[in-house]
Amino acid sequence: MTAVRVGLVSEGKTDFEIVRWAIGEALATEGIDADFLPLQPVPDRTSGTHSGGGWHTVYQWCLRNDAVARKRFFGGGLFAGVSDDVDILIVHIDGDIHQVFLAVFPGREICSAEPSEYSVEPTQTFAFCTEILKNWMYGAQGRAEDDHTFPAPVVMASEAWLIGGLGFHDQPDTIAAPKEAFARLWLLSQGRPVPPTIRKLKRHASVIKVAIEGKTADLSFADKTAAFIHAVNTIRAYAR
Repeated sequence: MTAVRVGLVSEGKTDFEIVRWAIGEALATEGIDADFLPLQPVPDRTSGTHSGGGWHTVYQWCLRNDAVARKRFFGGGLFAGVSDDVDILIVHIDGDIHQVFLAVFPGREICSAEPSEYSVEPTQTFAFCTEILKNWMYGAQGRAEDDHTFPAPVVMASEAWLIGGLGFHDQPDTIAAPKEAFARLWLLSQGRPVPPTIRKLKRHASVIKVAIEGKTADLSFADKTAAFIHAVNTIRAYAR
């Protein structure tokens, strides 16, 4: 079995767990052992808590870690052999933020793409969020400065991959509100009543941990989910 170590920058610890589980399972079916290292949010090994989350923390991480600063994650120069060495670095955001950017940052600074080119259709939302991440990661330096860091947004929310992996839906990218959908589907699967209005489960992160622990992901959704295929293919290329 080949191996790959993936540094993951994401909005929150729940996103990290879902991505590690779903992508890790997909790579394992191809004989690739993927080890994921959380770079954002950062876990506190003493308290068990994590640093802050949200799309803005991913943005700030990218500002602090330009192409030159990111070399320390790839064992270059003075940093060779450090514990944070990775083979590839993936920067992840939930695609539901496209609504924020269309409203607050229409084509200015934070994203080079013209919002009029995109819509909430899954493929276009993925393309829009990829442009956002490219702007954050590469900026004026350009892509040539770093061939180990890649954007990997998910359409709407990482809970879509969770819904797909648990076998609840084989086209999760078409779900408009994955967090809400997961809450409803999980309660139904447990034989529990579903409130008329529910946005998110109480103890959301804990429920997700229980849902995926020891569970083999159902990957029948994968070939219908462009963002998922992109992430798997990108990481696969760095396995060794």
